[in-house]
Amino acid sequence: MVRNIYILVLTLLLCSNLFGQDVSIPTRFSQEGTLFRNIDKSVNELTRPITDFKENQKCTVIAYLGNDNYKIQYKDWTGLVTIEDLVLNDEIEDLYFEFQDQERERRRKEEEERKKRIYQIVNKDKIEKEKRLKDSIAKVEEAERKRIAFEKEEARKRAEALKEQRRLDSIANVEEAERQRIAFEKE
Repeated sequence: MVRNIYILVLTLLLCSNLFGQDVSIPTRFSQEGTLFRNIDKSVNELTRPITDFKENQKCTVIAYLGNDNYKIQYKDWTGLVTIEDLVLNDEIEDLYFEFQDQERERRRKEEEERKKRIYQIVNKDKIEKEKRLKDSIAKVEEAERKRIAFEKEEARKRAEALKEQRRLDSIANVEEAERQRIAFEKE
């Protein structure tokens, strides 16, 4: 039992590491500057300074936030800097392009949703008419299925009644033949 729990916990930890890995790209600062805590997205301006850094000090890029802003780890601080503050390398460029691809996909989905909503608004009457037509067709098809089922049931009952009538007729014929035989023997 303990072994199973141990395996389960180990598996959960492994899965969380696989799917929750943060980006960790080592680089250096390209100039002296300041590490910031927040970003004002309306004007794309970094706010609330945390600490200053010097040129060529080591840091680690954690994420690209868009608009040339990066989230980095510097000493014990996690903060934000602009692209001008970093020495770029291939991994940072890959992070940028990956972000751009994700944004492009997100915008494409948003555009599809927007077009779908506009189509629904513009063609509301047409869509409702099509829906009513489909509902009517479904009702007619259901009525037809019921009619066919009823006719099959009626045909089954008629066939059963005919079979019973034939059985009774056969019995009557046998009885009539028996009466005629008895009557013939009496004569």
